[in-house]
Amino acid sequence: MTTDYRDAPTLLDLRIRVQDGVDALFHAARDAGAIRTDAELADVAMVQLSIAGTISTFGRVAPESFRRWVDLALDALRAPATPREPLRARPLRGDQVRRALAERQQPTTRQKA
Repeated sequence: MTTDYRDAPTLLDLRIRVQDGVDALFHAARDAGAIRTDAELADVAMVQLSIAGTISTFGRVAPESFRRWVDLALDALRAPATPREPLRARPLRGDQVRRALAERQQPTTRQKA
């Protein structure tokens, strides 16, 4: 959902259709009382971008880390009375966080040239 597909119209169309489905799902869940009444569809976009950033930063060090962030993000959107699900992934260890952040600071081959 965060990739620029302007030069790939078929993928852009598919992303639009997926986003339409996300929109419908969000509104149905909010209408059913499963999502906080003060949550907005734009919050889902922020969560999507946040998860993409998590994958980008921690994916090499801890490939399953995004699952924990997805679970935490979904909990943040759930209505207060909605039961919480257990988190599916272990928390990152301190050494994983330090390694991922250090790797993030390293210039890529493209940036070195």
